Amino acid sequence: METIVLLTKDKKLRAVVENNCNQQGLSVQFPLTIEEWNEQLQNNNGNLAILDLDNCRADDIRGIPAIIIGQPATIFNRIDLIKQCEDIIPKPVMPEVLIFKLNKVIEKLNLSEELKKYQQKIKKLDIEVETAYNEWEKIDRVLKASLLETEKDRNNLKELNQQLEKLNKMKSEFLITISHELKTPLSSIKAFSEILLNDKIDKAETLEFLQIINIESDRLDRLINNLLMMSCIETGKICWNMKAVSINKIIEKAVATMQMDIKEKELRLEINVSPDISDIYGDKEKLVNVVGNLLSNAVNFSTSEGTIRLNATELLIENRGLEVCVCISDTGVGIKIEEQEKIFDKFYQIKEDILIDKPKGMGLGLAICKEIIEHHGGRIWVESQFGKGSSFSFSLPVGVEL
Repeated sequence: METIVLLTKDKKLRAVVENNCNQQGLSVQFPLTIEEWNEQLQNNNGNLAILDLDNCRADDIRGIPAIIIGQPATIFNRIDLIKQCEDIIPKPVMPEVLIFKLNKVIEKLNLSEELKKYQQKIKKLDIEVETAYNEWEKIDRVLKASLLETEKDRNNLKELNQQLEKLNKMKSEFLITISHELKTPLSSIKAFSEILLNDKIDKAETLEFLQIINIESDRLDRLINNLLMMSCIETGKICWNMKAVSINKIIEKAVATMQMDIKEKELRLEINVSPDISDIYGDKEKLVNVVGNLLSNAVNFSTSEGTIRLNATELLIENRGLEVCVCISDTGVGIKIEEQEKIFDKFYQIKEDILIDKPKGMGLGLAICKEIIEHHGGRIWVESQFGKGSSFSFSLPVGVEL
């Protein structure tokens, strides 16, 4: 893919897209009308289109790889287009989200092109192998050995094709998940904000709606922070503010961000942390992110009126020295043994059949936790019994400057 065609009157949006594409060696075209937009797409068949629904109207984009941008109400009114596009981005557009989604769609389209090339190679190889089999009885032992080698190459290519298809499916599922996870809190915030603009609601209802808006805002903030954190980790552009920090302060801040979720689900939180526990050397905000992610998982996977326990102790570990160990356990659904090895992988999510409702999230939280803890020279692990709950633990060296 070499060209992106963007139809919008938003100068800021143009600048963000053009800057990101220039960094990737892609050209950008800015048509002024929908007719020019269609014409340029036809001249650049197979490239990516971006359409701002607030500036124009398109009736059909089938067969065109496209990203749709617009106000939530505009997008909702054009539900027919949503099924045809690669992705949607509701306004106001955050540059980081736009760049992330644009890069993911570009990556997906490039991967699709590569996949087609490999499929053509496999088809060609299948024909060659079939021809070789037709001549099987006419060849000697040397040619048989050659056919065996060809079969080996064919299997290798098939395996590569399967891996590419699996990766493509993973990317597609992630794009669907991220679209849903970002849209859900935005929709709630917008809906309850519109209700609050009505002067007829009483004070109690106002407070209740404001609490819902606050919860959904926190949820959206966590989702975006996880996306930005994983992006920084993968690009190696993450900054670490390492210094001596109290594990008590880390836990207090993480718990404060989850109190509304815990209360909403009627869960009981038991905290047991020694007041004189040793400090650790690390990045406070990123370690707050770790504890917050683990608490969020405990809340999501626990049934109402369950119990979450958070303990922090000092342990003397052989060949490692003194470490602070933090354990967050719940009385939720637990994790199957075969899934315990995969849950720290990016994008991996627990299978849906263990819950009536699918947990919130994008499968990034535990992968981020693992990256952060390992950067601090620590370890993270899980212990779980399916149907009875889980315990996630991590340990960090006491006051050691890395």
